[in-house]
Amino acid sequence: MLQTVPSQKSREEIVPAVSYVDVVPQPEPQPSLSDLICERPLLKFGIVALLIIAALLSEFVGRPHFENVETWSGCIEVIDAKKNNVLALTTSTIALSAAISALPDDTGTPVAEQLTQLASNLGIVLAVLYLEKYLLTIFGFLSFGVLGPAAFVLLAISLLAHGRLSTGHTLFTLGIRLFLIGVIAIAVVPASVWVTQRIDETYQISISQAESEGSAEESEPAGGESQENKNFWDSIASGAAQLVSNLKDGIKSVTDGVVEQVTNLIEGAIVMIVTSCLVPLLVLAVFLWTGHSLMGIDVSAPANYLPQRLPKKRQHKERG
Repeated sequence: MLQTVPSQKSREEIVPAVSYVDVVPQPEPQPSLSDLICERPLLKFGIVALLIIAALLSEFVGRPHFENVETWSGCIEVIDAKKNNVLALTTSTIALSAAISALPDDTGTPVAEQLTQLASNLGIVLAVLYLEKYLLTIFGFLSFGVLGPAAFVLLAISLLAHGRLSTGHTLFTLGIRLFLIGVIAIAVVPASVWVTQRIDETYQISISQAESEGSAEESEPAGGESQENKNFWDSIASGAAQLVSNLKDGIKSVTDGVVEQVTNLIEGAIVMIVTSCLVPLLVLAVFLWTGHSLMGIDVSAPANYLPQRLPKKRQHKERG
């Protein structure tokens, strides 16, 4: 079999393959915010001085102000009003449950058991309200006394150490994250109180409209929105007390009045659970999602880290 060997001329005409990957220019990395600041020394030292002043103001001005109870008087007033409503609902529920359970032939036992469970749920709502009240001053101290100064100091150190230490970018990112966590901590409870007020106002408006449509002939001139809000929760408590007295006077079965009053109690308890438990959790979830979108704050990291560490600790204990 003959083999053809290319001549010298044909070898010279062969064009070698060119790697176009090396020829294509690569995009230059974009400078970060710290790079832009540190390019100008005057701007860098000015921002460092402002950060130190902000840390001192946060510690010695912001912390005493926001850890004071009088600063949060508006939020505390709203929380105390809801706490009184929850206490009235809880007392009415327990009294109504005891009265219904006293009916002969155990006719009201299922209803009494449901009311007892409802009273326990209202106890959880009451605990959440107390927690919100105390967290106002605690988060004020945490945000302006710990997280804020730490964030400003870390940002200042990261600017001073930029280009000198390899951890400069890490310190800058950590400072921004601590600042965002402080903002979330100081804003979550007031934001949830504000959302709760809006929900309560909407609910009161719907209740007043339903009552005005149902009894238009017996309606009297309105004495103000605050009076309507007060009468709504008072009417549930007074209705339950009246029903308890009627049960003691001789009602021997679960009548329509009992069912209606139990329904009113359940409706009021559901409103309290939504506004006092679910709304703060939703507001916190929105703030955490915002922080995750801005700086990649992942709250699931500790939960994923613990299961990985626990087996290792167990293995070390077994080997020891």
